[in-house]
Amino acid sequence: MLISVSCKNFKSVKDNETISFDCINDVRLDDNRLVEINDRYKLIKSLAIIGPNGAGKSTMARVLEALKCIVTSEDGDEQKMLRKFFQGSFFGYGETKGMPSILSIDFVTEKDEIIRYRIMASHERIYSETLYRTIDGMKKMIYSRKYIPDTGRYRCSFGRAYEGEERRELTRKLADGKTVLQRAARLGLDFFSDVYSWFDNVLDVKPIGFSSSSEKYFVRMMEEHPDWKKKIVDFLWSCDITDVKDVMIRDGHALFIHTNALDKRGQYFDGESFSLRRLVTIGASIFEAYVTNKTMVFDDFGMMLHPLVVQHCARLFEECSKTKRSQLIVIDCNPSLLKDGLLRRDGIYFAEKTSEGCTRYYSLADYRYSLRRLDTPNDYLNGAFGALPLTNEFKFDK
Repeated sequence: MLISVSCKNFKSVKDNETISFDCINDVRLDDNRLVEINDRYKLIKSLAIIGPNGAGKSTMARVLEALKCIVTSEDGDEQKMLRKFFQGSFFGYGETKGMPSILSIDFVTEKDEIIRYRIMASHERIYSETLYRTIDGMKKMIYSRKYIPDTGRYRCSFGRAYEGEERRELTRKLADGKTVLQRAARLGLDFFSDVYSWFDNVLDVKPIGFSSSSEKYFVRMMEEHPDWKKKIVDFLWSCDITDVKDVMIRDGHALFIHTNALDKRGQYFDGESFSLRRLVTIGASIFEAYVTNKTMVFDDFGMMLHPLVVQHCARLFEECSKTKRSQLIVIDCNPSLLKDGLLRRDGIYFAEKTSEGCTRYYSLADYRYSLRRLDTPNDYLNGAFGALPLTNEFKFDK
């Protein structure tokens, strides 16, 4: 499970910004929506980042996507991943322009190891990489790798667990864009394999629902779980889409069977409406979170969906994931996610631009409230929490 994610000098973020899944102590909030890891950590299951267009809400999704892709990249694709996420991605103002980005993540592995992973990188190379684990409340360094510009080489330091030939093998001829974590996992070292597996199998940045990658994901889920086809139909019915009667997979494509009183027809995935394509992607993801532990990230979660359907999907995830350590991170402009009781207040973050033009994040839990007069959506739209678009008069020239 994800504990926190931070970034600095990345995309629209200039100074260090953090999104935390560690709950606050407030008896008014529902503890049933938490997962207790140990005496120190109780983690939020569902978190939303809300704000106006262009405020930088999606930056944290890109941080998670960048870390996943860099750590799990195929041999030979390392530089491609660095260029994809860091070329032109530095904050464009002031003294930080052109400086490397810093990305950091704290999470819990499937074996309940508390991990902190941090990289400093640009489109050219990884400048530093560190991995820590927490044992009995004490943070222990596993390794640290740092680029030394004067020599053009890396200096590596290791904790006591890795000595001699094993240590040398981890860093031998390591490319500028390849991580020690990836090398160690592929050498089959148990601890590193568990950490790598979290990035590879648990952290999951979902497709929006409109592209071929969305259909491939949906088809794969239906082929791996044939009984889910009927469940997808039931899920669509629960969202008031009642004319879809069946789902079929043909030659690697999804075919939806529509019926009404007079007709019956089939429609392939790419011919369906954007809203249905979006919904079946979300539905399959919710089912996946029911059978395995997932930390799922949805950018533009409510795109093309009615506000009540957005709320319905968020509630379904909370319900289905009770037996698993799954998490849902949604990013959206839609204030319907602020409905009181839908998410915990410490699970709602706002994103807005500062006067300098960079993004800052802050939590709804920072604001006082009373259970007797809760009306968070209207309070937000009336400007109580900021993070609103400032619209201005617009005129057409003759």
